[in-house]
Amino acid sequence: MLGSWVSPPSYSPGFGSASTNAACSAAAKKARAALPIWTELMTKALAGKSVCDFAQPPGIIVARIDPATGLLPAPGTDGVEEFFLDGTAPTEAATAPGEEGNPDQMLLEGHGDK
Repeated sequence: MLGSWVSPPSYSPGFGSASTNAACSAAAKKARAALPIWTELMTKALAGKSVCDFAQPPGIIVARIDPATGLLPAPGTDGVEEFFLDGTAPTEAATAPGEEGNPDQMLLEGHGDK
């Protein structure tokens, strides 16, 4: 397995800040510029090599989620597969399209009597 990090050398996480957004934007531009080079390099490096399945590490599970919310897909929707550490996958389902939750009930959930 091989990974790479594309970022300005002074990058430090500060989620939501303008400098972070600018750094992420710059990193994305660099990644788009590097992708063709990386693709050509890996195509040549792997020419003639057989495909090898990646063994899922112990303690990692696959769950279907709603990509917009990160929750389980709403009934009748597909969702996408995502990997989680065992015990960290979502347990609540997203609201079905067109359904709106009761704001009062949402505030009360998990906070005393309903």
